[in-house]
Amino acid sequence: LITGASQGFGVAIARAFLAAKANVVLCARSVDQLEKTRQTLQAEFPTQLVLAHPCDVANADEVNSLVENARAALGEIAILVNNAGITRDQLIMMMPEADWDSVINTNLKSTFNCSKFAVKHMMRKRVGRIINMASVAGQMGNPGQSNYSASKGGQIAFTKALAREVAARNI
Repeated sequence: LITGASQGFGVAIARAFLAAKANVVLCARSVDQLEKTRQTLQAEFPTQLVLAHPCDVANADEVNSLVENARAALGEIAILVNNAGITRDQLIMMMPEADWDSVINTNLKSTFNCSKFAVKHMMRKRVGRIINMASVAGQMGNPGQSNYSASKGGQIAFTKALAREVAARNI
């Protein structure tokens, strides 16, 4: 299951999994772009299952539906890649609160939502992998990116804490 999978890193990650003979569920908000990506990847990898599920990963109800639909189609989620991310760069004194909220929700809250619903099933199976796509900006910070840097720093800390929670269950 790959979030932010309609373009860029998400598509590259999907290609790598498909080349390794995995089936994938692609997730993104842009319905049209997501379907185009699904069709392209399905044509490239006709023997693999490539599914698309539009979802706002900042919305817990939509993520729960995403995870349940992915499990129904694939039987399980072996790997979750939290790749969804946006930027809304602006110096903090000029940054609208909406830009802060949208970056934190898309980049950090989505990691919580997707991990929460996927890990519940991984814990039962006692196996799974969660890959969170962070950034050096989360360690170093970038001017004009206080929202992005905070979201990625939070994602790094979240990853460390979650690993301590679930490592004993081979996740």
